[in-house]
Amino acid sequence: MNGEIGGDHLDLATHTEARDRRIRAEFPAVNETVYLNTAAEGLGSVTLERALARYAAAKQRGTTTFHLMGTCRMAPDNDPTAVVDDQLRVRGIEGLRVVDASIMPTMPSANLNASVLMIAEKAADMIRGKPPLEAAMLRD
Repeated sequence: MNGEIGGDHLDLATHTEARDRRIRAEFPAVNETVYLNTAAEGLGSVTLERALARYAAAKQRGTTTFHLMGTCRMAPDNDPTAVVDDQLRVRGIEGLRVVDASIMPTMPSANLNASVLMIAEKAADMIRGKPPLEAAMLRD
């Protein structure tokens, strides 16, 4: 889903102006020069505008090779970090389920696609009230 937030150059200009005002208000000592860990990284000093430009460029071009998952953790009832129960229901919100990779408490060692498909199939069966499938017996 893409809401086109920041897609328009006027949106971006408004956001940039508001961000600059917030930074200047939060850090009044930072007027024209931002000092960046000069001893540790040898970066020296740059103007605030240059630092903001670097931040914007990193944010625009930055990416990750990791798949997003684990933000709505499924765990037993006695785990205070759990967001959903074993029926994928969000705790404390009636009628809402989470059916995606965010319920996984740990990252699988393979691509998330097969795991998410399995979660979706299982959720569809639970929502429709279908009984669980019997365990398959594999022969050597």
